[in-house]
Amino acid sequence: MSPGFCPACGHPLPAGVKFCTSCGTPVAPAPPPPAGPPREVVCGIVPFVEYTRGLTSSDSGTLIVTDRRIIFARRPPAAEPLMKAEREKIRAELESAQDAGTGYSDERQFYYGRDWIHGPWQGYAAMDPGEIVAESPGNFFLLFGEISAATFINAKGTSRTDSLDLSAPGKNYEFILQFSLGPAALALLREYLGDRATDRMAVWGTTDRIVTLLGGKRR
Repeated sequence: MSPGFCPACGHPLPAGVKFCTSCGTPVAPAPPPPAGPPREVVCGIVPFVEYTRGLTSSDSGTLIVTDRRIIFARRPPAAEPLMKAEREKIRAELESAQDAGTGYSDERQFYYGRDWIHGPWQGYAAMDPGEIVAESPGNFFLLFGEISAATFINAKGTSRTDSLDLSAPGKNYEFILQFSLGPAALALLREYLGDRATDRMAVWGTTDRIVTLLGGKRR
């Protein structure tokens, strides 16, 4: 019988009744609809990122980490003034901290302790990840299952820019992370990639130069 009819006598049933209005037979409630897949959520945002597409070509944007994938979102032209203003604000904060003698002689230490939650990029936190990908033709993503390695590198040790290399079948993706955001991004990705997210940096000699170690050999 249809859920809208009594299973005993076939009499039409009004919505929400517990007994047939004709014969009094108890009516079982309609089964709940099947649960859909869990909603994908944004778990972290890394601003001030450059995606290197070649030796002389790059795109400015943001890395968005969800519970399933990493999304690169190109910075739309309309966002450039906001990001420029934010960059100037960060510089002013650093200068103020240094003038106040708070111990931030090393820029990296200042950036490590800064609150990066608030900024123009936080609009992505409220967006559906699918909408983020579709926002611009240049946006793309990598599922965690596709990533064989995520390697963070700092070329000089004291530099405020870090690099992130993502290895996937058939292609590598290189990103430059400004304002010393490498350690924060590394900690975030380790939650989902585990040992595939590594920091392959080591001090070489006494020159304070950071080099990567590949198979125990200097590169």
